[in-house]
Amino acid sequence: MLTLLNTHDLFHPCWWFGAIRLAKPDSFWAGYFYDLRKLQRAQARYAPRRPVPSPPA
Repeated sequence: MLTLLNTHDLFHPCWWFGAIRLAKPDSFWAGYFYDLRKLQRAQARYAPRRPVPSPPA
């Protein structure tokens, strides 16, 4: 029974989403493993966003 649960946890979809997702551009993983094209994609994805304007008073 324990082996069945461990196998299920290994192939659970949540793990795959985390493994496939782009790393943040300043992380060790991105700096060490990404080529220039993939690093540019990560920088574009995690670019600073414009702040949401506050409603008028």
